[in-house]
Amino acid sequence: METKGPILFLDFDGVLTNDQWERTHESFTFDPAKLAHVNHIVEATGARIVVSSDWRRLSFDRVCNRLASAGLKHRPIGCTPPEEPGSRITRGMEIDAWLVQNQYRDVFVILDDSSEHLLEPHADRLVPVDAEFGLTEADADRAIALLAPRP
Repeated sequence: METKGPILFLDFDGVLTNDQWERTHESFTFDPAKLAHVNHIVEATGARIVVSSDWRRLSFDRVCNRLASAGLKHRPIGCTPPEEPGSRITRGMEIDAWLVQNQYRDVFVILDDSSEHLLEPHADRLVPVDAEFGLTEADADRAIALLAPRP
């Protein structure tokens, strides 16, 4: 099935939750302020969300419900394929597999706190997020700029 329109590959740890948040809140909860930035990106660009976080190992509905209850207004459309146990597949390779499986050829951005080499061959589409603070307004603005239609 061919997918069209901007895509936002979304990591959770270090992006929607962060070191500052986790010092004062329960583990495995999302910072509503970070979800507000994701909502802004989606509303500004029409992007659809694909979960690239390790949280995708949970049931998809459970992940979507947790995101919604924390303030995400836009349900993800899916997840990147999980790595095989014991494999050396990077997050970038997982994203690449999703792009191939979905015959995706449009613009996308990756929000992740991973280093660029783990996002190859798509590091040029990465908005690197500082895990201490999580997704910031400046990060969201950069994602919006990267999601502008390609000439």
